[in-house]
Amino acid sequence: MVSMGLSNWIFWRVLHRPLVALLFLFLNIFTAADPTGNLLNITNLPNPVLTFPTDVCAVNPCKNGAHCIPNTNSEVAFTCQCLSGWTGQFCDMDIDECADLTLNKCQNNALCQNLPGRFQCYCIPGFLGEHCEMEANECLADPCRNGATCADKLNGYLCTCPPGYTGKQCEADINECQPNPCQNGALCTDLPAAYNCSCPLGFRGKNCEINIDNCEEKPCLNGGRCVDEVNNFSCNCLDTGFAGRFCEFEVDDCASSPCQHNGTCTDIGRDYKCRCFEGYLGKNCEVDIDECQEPFPPCKNNATCHERSKIVSGIDRRLFGLSPAFSYANSAGYVCVCPPGFNGRNCETEVDECAPAPCVHGSCLDFVNGYRCTCFEGWTGTQCQQDIDECTVRAADASPGNVTVDIMEEPVCNAQHGRCHNTPGNYSCECDKGYAGRNCSIPLTGCQEEICLENTTCPSFSKCAEGSTCQPFLSVEYPWPVQNFSCLCQSGRAGRYCQHSSVASFALDGYLQLLNQSLLNVAFDFRTTLNDSVLLVAFEQTLIVALQINGGQLQVLVHDPLEPRTTTLNMNVSDGTWYTANLALTSQLITVSVKPTDAKEEQRQLVKIQVADLEPDHLVFNEVFFGGIEHRLRFTGTSFRSNMIGCMRDIRINEEVLVPVELNSSTRRRAPSVRAVCDRKEQCSANTCNRRGRCSDLWNHYECRCQRPFYGLSCEKEIPAGTFGHENSSSMVVVTLSTQDQASLALRNELSFRIRTRQNDSTVLYLGSSDGVSSFLTLNIFDGRLALAVRLGDVMEQPVNGPAMLINDGADHYVEIKRQQTMLEMTVDNGIPVFAQLASASPLKAQVLLIGQAMAPSQSKTRLAKRETETDRDGTAKEVPDFKGVIQDMRLNGKLVTFFGDATTTNELQGLPTAFGNVTISNVLKGVVSDHSCAANPCHNGGTCLVTWNDYRCNCPVAFRGKSCDLPNFCLSNECPSPHAQCRKLENDYECLVQTSFLERESYITYRPSTTSMISAFRKVSLKLRTRATNARNILSLISSRHELKVYIKTSRIQIEYRLSSAVAPSVVTIDYPINDAVWHTFEAEFLDRALNIVIDGRSFSQDIALSEVPLNAILLEDNAYIQVAGGFVGCLDDVRLGTHLLPVFAESAARAAIGLRRIVKLDKVVGVEYGCQGQDMCRLQPCAFGQCIDVWNERHCECDPAKDGLECTMASERSRLNSLPFASDCQGLQCQHGGTLVCRNGTNNVSEASCICPPSHDGPWCEQPVPVIAELPENQLAIILGVTLSIAGLLVLIALTAFCMVARRKRAERGTYSPNRQENFGRVEMDYVLKPPPKEALI
Repeated sequence: MVSMGLSNWIFWRVLHRPLVALLFLFLNIFTAADPTGNLLNITNLPNPVLTFPTDVCAVNPCKNGAHCIPNTNSEVAFTCQCLSGWTGQFCDMDIDECADLTLNKCQNNALCQNLPGRFQCYCIPGFLGEHCEMEANECLADPCRNGATCADKLNGYLCTCPPGYTGKQCEADINECQPNPCQNGALCTDLPAAYNCSCPLGFRGKNCEINIDNCEEKPCLNGGRCVDEVNNFSCNCLDTGFAGRFCEFEVDDCASSPCQHNGTCTDIGRDYKCRCFEGYLGKNCEVDIDECQEPFPPCKNNATCHERSKIVSGIDRRLFGLSPAFSYANSAGYVCVCPPGFNGRNCETEVDECAPAPCVHGSCLDFVNGYRCTCFEGWTGTQCQQDIDECTVRAADASPGNVTVDIMEEPVCNAQHGRCHNTPGNYSCECDKGYAGRNCSIPLTGCQEEICLENTTCPSFSKCAEGSTCQPFLSVEYPWPVQNFSCLCQSGRAGRYCQHSSVASFALDGYLQLLNQSLLNVAFDFRTTLNDSVLLVAFEQTLIVALQINGGQLQVLVHDPLEPRTTTLNMNVSDGTWYTANLALTSQLITVSVKPTDAKEEQRQLVKIQVADLEPDHLVFNEVFFGGIEHRLRFTGTSFRSNMIGCMRDIRINEEVLVPVELNSSTRRRAPSVRAVCDRKEQCSANTCNRRGRCSDLWNHYECRCQRPFYGLSCEKEIPAGTFGHENSSSMVVVTLSTQDQASLALRNELSFRIRTRQNDSTVLYLGSSDGVSSFLTLNIFDGRLALAVRLGDVMEQPVNGPAMLINDGADHYVEIKRQQTMLEMTVDNGIPVFAQLASASPLKAQVLLIGQAMAPSQSKTRLAKRETETDRDGTAKEVPDFKGVIQDMRLNGKLVTFFGDATTTNELQGLPTAFGNVTISNVLKGVVSDHSCAANPCHNGGTCLVTWNDYRCNCPVAFRGKSCDLPNFCLSNECPSPHAQCRKLENDYECLVQTSFLERESYITYRPSTTSMISAFRKVSLKLRTRATNARNILSLISSRHELKVYIKTSRIQIEYRLSSAVAPSVVTIDYPINDAVWHTFEAEFLDRALNIVIDGRSFSQDIALSEVPLNAILLEDNAYIQVAGGFVGCLDDVRLGTHLLPVFAESAARAAIGLRRIVKLDKVVGVEYGCQGQDMCRLQPCAFGQCIDVWNERHCECDPAKDGLECTMASERSRLNSLPFASDCQGLQCQHGGTLVCRNGTNNVSEASCICPPSHDGPWCEQPVPVIAELPENQLAIILGVTLSIAGLLVLIALTAFCMVARRKRAERGTYSPNRQENFGRVEMDYVLKPPPKEALI
């Protein structure tokens, strides 16, 4: 290749010029031109002479841009003035600047190339410029780091490193701690160009080589000698007469503790003195004084004396009443142990045994060292502590002596009619129903027929009223029984025999009135369905107390001269069921409570109100009302509710039951309308309002609150709808507004109606001036949303867009628009309203209401508001179509707009508002009428068309789908590439779900982002996995040049690592949930606002993070973004998704490409992946030496032969060892081979059993058999072959890379360009001014 380049160069430099000159001369000799421009054949001339025309420069014979100059005084007709680089008569000869050393300006050994009319220099590395005259400065790229100084060199640079750094670019920090200069165990810390030694205690110096002299400060006193130690010192006090750590203590003669019995020693120069405790004598307190051997023994009455100094044991001291711990301070004295019956310090006092009253239920008699108890009736025992069980003891069975029992004439509790219960010192009888008396011996007859004299039967009669319960009881038992009864009344009954009704049924004008009544405690049941009712009002001269229902809840009113108060209990009491209210007046306190009558006490609501100077015992209310008040009292200044419509019962005032029918005196009376029966019936059922409204039960009648557009007593009627634009016809309704209506609409507008349409754009209505220009409100639909154009006076308001809800879906929508002067509000379907502030407060000139079209002037039928301002491409406003759809139940400022006049004559009777009068209707159909949407037969491929409202629906054949049956059923027309895959239909697509197996750690799938415009936002990743891996470096990764998200396994748990902000270090979240159990697990992670929500198998693990909502798709929009699934993971994955987008494992099919569907990512590489969840072949190497291998999905276990054991069946089982061993009387002389351990056991028949525990390498009864290595050799051979192959392949790659680098370097030298910046910093500076050579072929 080099020789070929040299030959080309020689041809180019040496031979090409003469050949070109001869060719040019030949052409000039054999061709010429006459003055007319014709070619002359000079070969036919007799004497060929080279001639030229007179104006020879007219034809410009000069070449290569030379200037022709005619010569009149010369034999040469013209002269060519050549440009630089050319020569010759005709300037047709190129000057070879490279051959002429005077013209060759290429410097610094550059290669010169001659070109037509010029030359070009190709620089060697390290030089640049047109003539390679400038040396390249490699230091411009600032390659030296850490503050190093850069020196430019020819084709290179030299970095002079600061202290502490090394390397070509000074990039390596020199570790001054290697080798470790620090001594004495100090810790070395590497610093830039230095190091620091952290010395242990006791050392200092740069290298901690100096032991600190702890004796430097002379700590030893009194002549002591200091001995220095590591971080310490000691004082040698020998021969100083002092002792202590610092020799600070003088030697004490008491140091040997000469004083005995805990005496105190005092040093007195060369001697000592002992101070003894009381009871001890002698120089050393060695004499113990015997207090029991005084002239007269201290203990009396034959008591035993004990010295306290001799009682040392803790147990003995407790027996003698001393503190358990012995002390010399209180060891003086004695202790007397008294005989029974005596006490005192010297046992001089006789004990009174009756003093602590030992007889529990009796009297005590004292004597020496004893007592005797005389028991009360019903008690026995030495201390009368035992209760006599009268239920089991009869009089004849009672023991004589200490027990006194009355003679019982009959059995305790008649066994046939009662059960006896023993009580302390007595008994009680629990009688059966119908019996009474102390012993249940008397039958109860109070509720039976009267027993008349002479055993005759009296006529029967009912004592208690029907429905009540008669309860007999015994009034008196002795001297003869007296029978009686009581009546237990049911709710709503009262009286001795429950013969009266306690019910009060109130109409609107009903009430109960009590005069001059004290109120300590009031209770009553009430029932109503009205939300406002008076229950109780009590009037006193300065105090009013009232209970009433306000808004369905119980309200308490207390009006006193100091502070009127109102309190409400949080419980709905107007649902028609019975509730119980209580009012209690105590000193300075009013307590009110309420609960459902049948509910438990825990459900009671209670309130307490403090009232100063309230003394209810002396308080009498002038008037007390129940159920309502007289009309005259409604003007007292108190807010009373309406009189009650409902029922009360069981009114108790100070425990007295009030009977309403008996209130006919001057102080207690009832209104004539109050009845004693609560006989109301439910007013509302499920169909009362025909399921078109809400029924309100008003106790004796009902009221339906109808949903619009329904009306009538039971919502049975419907305001007819109006269909506009049927079959694209022109429809409208015009309402001409009266002067009164115009005045009401000037500053306030309330418009509501129901609408149904499928139009994207249309004019719904116009309300304003009749000229259509000066003042109006125009409601339009733009892009499926409501938009309002407003003009008030001279101000055209900014367009007001309605709520974001689309109303062109063909469904029924309810619209409300309200304007109050400058405030505008718009609501759809009772959702969140949209508010707008108008700039003008001018009144609306509402003369006409036009529905279905815009006003007639053309300028009013323009797109006045569409997302603020929107026009066609030419800048002109776009005309809005007329309305097509249904409008129903339109109301404006409370008046009804009727399209067909059905409800105008009976509005007041049916509860409808007044209707506008002057209404003109044009081409509006009554009811909901649809276009014939199937007329054009929109269904393809044999589909059947069904008309829906202003639309159609196609019933498609099985093979097609879509609105018009124009899309194929992908899962029928396309099969997934793998039989393991399952096809799932999507709206306009399909996807293939398949479980993928990653059998090797090198198996993986990578993806690249598709067109960025197609990457929709997502914040969640999800997948399913199955594995036994304890660690897996990657399950799913989203990587870009700046951000990353990784999901992997560490110690059997999922970890999520993310770097989604400007933070340098990634954040790591670990989920404490093991997942390597070989079962399928579901996983998803979603980045929410400052939270990372992770769900595994339905369990949520939330983690707070410092990021707002993170769109993960932003990673895919960055440079060098890619996605990787697996890689270091062994197991199965399924349904891996980014948001809702499935990551495919198959290439795009032709069908998918044909319909233009694309994924947000494209498949890049699939390495080592298999379809279907498969496990590794765990038994392929036959690991079980003597047994069967069982493969359990990426795990195995060996079922060993009976004679083998161990993980791989390589060890002899214990049973086989014992069966194969010889027996001997003892184990002497037996020995295991190959390092085995001999075990000798006592067997049966006193015969020893020997066994060997073998090392892993051998087996057999005596460890004599080597264990074969199963299936390891082939694997090792394969590893060796694979290693050699990879080594050779690596060597070949290295050789290829070396050759490539050499060729690239030569080619780079030929081109004359050099950029150290590209070499060092990936091209921050470009040398674009360096000349670029032509391709290499141009040099040939």
